[in-house]
Amino acid sequence: MMFLAALADAQTFPYVYYQVLRVVVCGTAIYGAMKYYVLARHGGSVMMILLALLFNPVAPVTLPRNLWRLLDFWLGIFLLVAGNYLVTDSEAHAFREEQRRRNPDY
Repeated sequence: MMFLAALADAQTFPYVYYQVLRVVVCGTAIYGAMKYYVLARHGGSVMMILLALLFNPVAPVTLPRNLWRLLDFWLGIFLLVAGNYLVTDSEAHAFREEQRRRNPDY
């Protein structure tokens, strides 16, 4: 959704699209922050908290339209990379935990 907002003309989407975008991105960032915290990746957790604050729907941050387009594009890429990292790191974490459960000396 963030890529669509960045690539398309901002006047082609109704305002409700951007409200939904804020809720989805904020929720995703909060979930990502919790996952990063569980994996003891505190830098990623802080980045996700900052992203959630930027896109929070309760107290919206107002920025110029061109800056929002730029942020939408780069933060969309960041979320894709961070999500991929969380999936692969979570799988590795689960594997290590399973090995520790089977073999306490691991």
